[in-house]
Order: sequence, then C-alpha cells, then structure tokens
Amino acid sequence: MKNLYELYCEKTSLWKDKKLFDNSITYGESFSLMKKRGAFLLSKGYRQGDVIAILAANGSDWCMTYMAITACGMIVLPLDTNLSPANYAEYMGLVGAKAVFVSDEYRDKVNTVPVFDIGMDTNVADENLFVPGDAEYKDIASYVFTSGTTGVPKIVMLTHENII
Repeated sequence: MKNLYELYCEKTSLWKDKKLFDNSITYGESFSLMKKRGAFLLSKGYRQGDVIAILAANGSDWCMTYMAITACGMIVLPLDTNLSPANYAEYMGLVGAKAVFVSDEYRDKVNTVPVFDIGMDTNVADENLFVPGDAEYKDIASYVFTSGTTGVPKIVMLTHENII
C-alpha cells in the first residue's frame, strides 16, 4: 500500500455494505461520495501537492472531504475551529493553501482563498471524472498546526505513511 487512496480502496471494498459514521451511509457509498468530491477539486484545477484547508465541525462530510483531498494527492490543512480568523489566514498563508471547505458557521471566517461548502450535497462532480493522485508513501498528506509545549504553533507534516 503506497498511499491513503489505496487504503481507502481496500477498506471501503472490504466493508462495502457495512454502515459507518452515523449509520446513514455505507463504506461503499462513502467511497463514491469521496470520489465525487475529488472530481470536484480536479474540475476546479487543483492538482497533486496543492494544499486545501478544512474549517468545519466534525462529521462525515469532514471525513469524506479529508479522504478526497488526500486521494487526489493533495495536502489537507485541518484548521482548529477554536482559533481566530486571523489565525486561519496566517496558517493558510504559511502553507500556501489554495482553498478551504467550511461548514456554515465558519463561512464568513475566511476571505483569502476560495471557500466551498463542506456538505456533500454540493461541490461534487461526476465520480467517473475522478483520477486518484500518484502520491507515494513518504509524501506529505496533511499539515497540522500544534502548539506543543511552548504555546507557539508549529507545523507538523504527516505523510501518507504516518496516517496509514
């Protein structure tokens, strides 16, 4: 297994008909939705290595968006919903984020990059247009800002290997 996309393929096919998240969709359905979100990102011109942020409440939409970004070989920047809008702009600027997916309550917190609704009923495209990225095991999958012990946020780079 060389990347997260391969992990998603394996696990969602293994448990295709089993329910997950809030028991409203199956693993197979989540894989299909992930590909639709990935196809949307590709249709907007985002490519492997681009950084896409997520600023949203936890939930299945958050998880499938994370999966879509990494499946495309892009890098996820999860943003802590307890931070200030100035922090969001700073962190996205530091890593060169190209866009952000948000839930409704955070829609007006970012204005420096394109903002997309995280709900899986929008910002999706034909799953047949999805093409997985060619990420390698050691490629970065996610940037996470952490304050550690000093209180000054630092970037932690997680690879596909780290997450797998």
